[in-house]
Amino acid sequence: MTPNLALFGYDTDPETSKLVFAAQAHVGQLAASGDPRGWDGAGAITPLNRWASMLSGTGLTNVDGSEWYFPMRLTIDTGAVGNGIANPAQRVLNVKATHGRDLPRSLRICAFGAYGGAAVTAAAAMLAKQSHIPRSHLTLANFQGTYAHNDPAAAYPKNAFFARLVAFLQKIGWG
Repeated sequence: MTPNLALFGYDTDPETSKLVFAAQAHVGQLAASGDPRGWDGAGAITPLNRWASMLSGTGLTNVDGSEWYFPMRLTIDTGAVGNGIANPAQRVLNVKATHGRDLPRSLRICAFGAYGGAAVTAAAAMLAKQSHIPRSHLTLANFQGTYAHNDPAAAYPKNAFFARLVAFLQKIGWG
């Protein structure tokens, strides 16, 4: 392993990273010894090489790998959605998410909170409540503190997000 890859791991693992949450995954830690020190992926949720490849944007043209996953416009639009209740920001940004109070009662909702944890699952529960969707139709998982923002997309070979998503899809008849 190259020292550059070890530095990348150090700079993007939540335990040592000073970067914003969008560029983090649980990839391991610096090796205990060596000159230069390598990387120790023992106990990591996400393999470092996999994470580096994803973030590099391999196969994408004129963007890096983080752009497809979390573009700035997504951040802006998410704020304007307002749990599906019409508000002035939606008009300005041409966002039409206005059915937050009248979703079908039969709707099933699956929410996995990684970095956002309880806030993600609480928002899903609030959306269900305001549309009178039964609590039994919700699949909520709070992995804050265990999964960083990118771990759901990058974790391998065990991936709690993927396992829950597959189980949810099978439960609703998609599998």
